[in-house]
Amino acid sequence: MNKIFKVSTAVLGLLVTAPVVVGLILKAVSVEPPAPGQLYDVGGFKLHINCIGPETDLPTVVVEAGAGTPGMAYYWIQQNLAQTTKVCTYDRAGMGWSDDSDHARVTGPIIQQLHTLLTKAQVKTPFVFAGHSIAGIYMREYVANYPNDVAGIAFIDASHPDQLEYFTEKVEDEEEYPMGLIFSIKLMIRLGLTQLYNPIVEALPLDDFPLQVQQEFEYLTNTVSHIETMIAEEEADALVMGANGPQDKLNDLPIAVITAASVPAEEGEQTAQEFLNVWLPLQKDLASLSTNSRHVLMRDADHVSIITNKKNAVEVSGYIREIVLEVARNEAVGASR
Repeated sequence: MNKIFKVSTAVLGLLVTAPVVVGLILKAVSVEPPAPGQLYDVGGFKLHINCIGPETDLPTVVVEAGAGTPGMAYYWIQQNLAQTTKVCTYDRAGMGWSDDSDHARVTGPIIQQLHTLLTKAQVKTPFVFAGHSIAGIYMREYVANYPNDVAGIAFIDASHPDQLEYFTEKVEDEEEYPMGLIFSIKLMIRLGLTQLYNPIVEALPLDDFPLQVQQEFEYLTNTVSHIETMIAEEEADALVMGANGPQDKLNDLPIAVITAASVPAEEGEQTAQEFLNVWLPLQKDLASLSTNSRHVLMRDADHVSIITNKKNAVEVSGYIREIVLEVARNEAVGASR
C-alpha cells in the first residue's frame, strides 16, 4: 500500500511539474515579435507608433485605441484606410511595444504624450482623429488643447463623459477583474503555463485577424507588464470620465459618430435593450457636438466586433474616409479663394 502511495505521489508530482517545465522552456525560447512601427522618446520613455499608407495631399488619420487595447487591434481599419492615405496607430504608455511611465493614466498626460509623439514622428497636421471607446474622451480633450491639429473626428462607439451617471450602479455591482483571477493569470505567465494555454487569448475575438497579428497578441498577453497595464487602463476609465470630461462644442468640425447598435447575446435581451435605451441617446448627444456631423448605427456590430470583425471594420473605415475626403475638399476650396 505504501509503495502504491509513493508511486501515485510521484505520478501526481510529474503531472503538476511537467507542464511548468515545458512552459518555462517555451517561455525561454520564445522570441518577441518585432515592433511593426517605430519608437520615439516622449520625455524619458518611448512610445510606439505605426504609420502605413501613402504620403498624399489627403490628411493623415490618427487612431486612438480603447482602454486596455494595443494599436494593432485596429489592424483592419488601418489596412483599409491605408489604401487611400497615411494612417497611424500607436500604443499608450505600457501598452503594446511602448515603454511604461510613472505618469497617471489620466487625460492630461495621455494627450500631451500623444502630441509629443506625433511631433517627433513628423505626422502631418491637421489630421483626422479616429477613436474607439474611452478615446472619445481623449480626442475631445486633445482638440480642446490643440485645436489646430485636428481637421475631423470619427467617434467609434465612443465614451460619453456623462455615461457614469447612468452606468455607475452596474459597474459597481460587477468586479470586472477579481483579484484572485488577476493573481492566477500573472502566476500562470510567470510559470510559463500561458505558453500552453492562454485564457486571455482564448477570450479575445482574434479569428478575423491574420496570423501575424494573432501571434503579436499571444506574445503581449504572455507578459505580466502588458496585463498590468491593460487592467490599469480599464480601472482608470472611471477616473477619466469622472473628471467632468471635456464640455467644449466642436463648432462645424466634420465628425462622424459610429454607434454599435448590438449587444452580445449573452447579456440577455432585456439587459441589452436597457443598455441601448441609455447608450443611443448618449451617442446622439455626441453627434450634436458639431453642426457638421453624421450619426450612423451599425445594427450588426457590438462594442468589440465593430473593430475586430473585418466586415464591420471596413464599414467603419468608409465613414472615416468620408471625413478625410471632406476635409481635403474643404482645404482645396479654401486654397482656391
